Amino acid sequence: MKGVNMVKRAGVQLLPIFLAALVAALAVPKILVISGSAEAATSSTDLTFSPPTSTSQFSNCGYNVKTCANKSRYHTGIDYRGSSAGTTPANASNYGVVARLEKMNISDCGLGNNIILEHELSSGAKIYTSYSHLASIAAGLKVGDFVLKGQTLGIVGRSGNGNANAWDDTHVHFEVKTKAVSSNPSGSGSYCGYTPANPTDYGYKDPQLYLGIQSVKQPVAIILTAPLSGEFRRGGSMSVTWSTLGAKTTDKISISIKRDSYATLQFPDGVNFVRFTETELNDGAYSANIPIAIALSSDWRVYVKLVASGKYDSSDSPLTATR
Repeated sequence: MKGVNMVKRAGVQLLPIFLAALVAALAVPKILVISGSAEAATSSTDLTFSPPTSTSQFSNCGYNVKTCANKSRYHTGIDYRGSSAGTTPANASNYGVVARLEKMNISDCGLGNNIILEHELSSGAKIYTSYSHLASIAAGLKVGDFVLKGQTLGIVGRSGNGNANAWDDTHVHFEVKTKAVSSNPSGSGSYCGYTPANPTDYGYKDPQLYLGIQSVKQPVAIILTAPLSGEFRRGGSMSVTWSTLGAKTTDKISISIKRDSYATLQFPDGVNFVRFTETELNDGAYSANIPIAIALSSDWRVYVKLVASGKYDSSDSPLTATR
């Protein structure tokens, strides 16, 4: 789902989230967007932080210890095991927004493929979780994307310093920090993964003080579940389905189709931008009749939006309009 500002699972309504596609985010400030392998996420009302994998921690690589790879400095996070087969998913510890995404390169500070999520705590403060050394990042994941708790962000690996196999053990280096930066958020110098003294003095937080303890605010998001790609016919009908988070069944939904080439078009013109409804109830399904006048093109997307909040989502890939 490629969206710009979205919402999903309602405190009231929770349609199943087994989505069959990835969500690419449109860059809009402070607007949530759903993205990544949401189909791997589980429907959860637990707003506390969870470990990033279902695997165990390395006993010698906890927070603020000098027993990891760099034994002269203090470890800034917790390392969780991955399978040698490269099949262990790294999952979002909580609901949040992708704040930083780095692909493996020679200047990756040893973190390799690295993702940082921003979370709004129940107190209103912001905190960030970081997932490093991934073998790969979930296709379609973009900065600005809203992610679900438990959603797959990538596959646990060994990447770092531009090398896919930089580390001896397959693992994810998991951090909690005060800013969306790869190195230390505060303190002197620039350190990644290890600091000269207690990591807390450099803007890192002990993950154990968050796991199962700290909560985020109830997020609001909307996820288009169909159509995500493919074709539709002029004069035919289209079935649109979606799921919401933090919304009510009585909330109003807007449903439109628009061409990528006319992304800046503000009002429907019946040819390149068609709005089907702005008053549909949030029941998760709607059937639309496609106008015969729309342009024959392969760059259409379906948009669903929560009218009150303005949060929305759109098709993962462009759709093609046929005769």
